[in-house]
Amino acid sequence: MYLEEISHTTGVTLFLCAFAMLLLVLHGRRREPGCSLPPGPTPWPLVGNLFQMGEQIHLSLTNLRVQYGDVFKMKMGSLVVVVLSGYSTIKEALVRQGEAFAGRPNFFTFSAVANGTSMTFSEKYGEAWVLHKKICRNALKTFSQAESRDSSASCLLEERICAEAVDMMEALKKQADEFGDSGLDPVKLLVTSVANVVCTLCFGKRYAHDDKEFLTIVNINNEVLQERGDKA
Repeated sequence: MYLEEISHTTGVTLFLCAFAMLLLVLHGRRREPGCSLPPGPTPWPLVGNLFQMGEQIHLSLTNLRVQYGDVFKMKMGSLVVVVLSGYSTIKEALVRQGEAFAGRPNFFTFSAVANGTSMTFSEKYGEAWVLHKKICRNALKTFSQAESRDSSASCLLEERICAEAVDMMEALKKQADEFGDSGLDPVKLLVTSVANVVCTLCFGKRYAHDDKEFLTIVNINNEVLQERGDKA
């Protein structure tokens, strides 16, 4: 009697699971009225086409392009993604139809940083984003036209970049002497050097490459971008 109850419960559970999977598949294939999507591989429930990507995503996308053409859709989890390939296709999307393809995906990390309202971490393309872009462009224009205190530089921006490049080369030379034939990784110095140029222009101060507070901020920024890239 006990075994019969277990068997009955198991059968009901399997039926409900199969029914739920069927509903998910039908929901995934349902299209909104008036929505015409390009062709693409059939997604799995919940995970979409994530398992088809493998470790070398660029090769997987290249193979899918051969099968479905320059424009095809995929599902990354519940997110529908349209993949564009080929020079003419990408130019058509980003140049001739730039406003239609403007904006970024609605990722959690974008919303977490500045509530998704900054120019860099904003998925919304609109008046606020255009205003932020205009402010940044005017600021760069101001720095590129401001007179340099160094006669060898044409503007303040060039002066700051050249000064930071000299410090970076000295730091690279020091690391090369320290590590010798084992080699060195220049990525960290490149990132901190670029960040220092921004800090010098915005705050009038640069930081040493081994400054703990400075490195903490840079590392947090890298972790956020890495996390977003992994989830994308």
